[in-house]
Amino acid sequence: MPLIESVLKYAMQDRRQLSIRISLLEIAEQVIFEVVDDGSGFSQEFLDYFPTYLKQKGSQHGLINSYKRLETLYSSSKIRIRQTNEENKVQLWIEKRQLCIDSLL
Repeated sequence: MPLIESVLKYAMQDRRQLSIRISLLEIAEQVIFEVVDDGSGFSQEFLDYFPTYLKQKGSQHGLINSYKRLETLYSSSKIRIRQTNEENKVQLWIEKRQLCIDSLL
């Protein structure tokens, strides 16, 4: 999975130990795939330009490319990034109804 590979590649650049938590959550009508790590996090530049990156046709960033592939399959999908001093969180949100419809095809 590219999202996990990105965590391993970038979060461990400046450290030897890393904690990663992977969760699949169901909240109301949403399914949420969540990856949380305690690595170095995203640069402020990336966070500032993140909405712009999502709108561009091509991107060199693996996280953006992974999300765009997901969005191609599930048009209502959303991505959320949260960063604190303790952890970095990436969430991929998909409407449950869309998953059910697509699994029937």
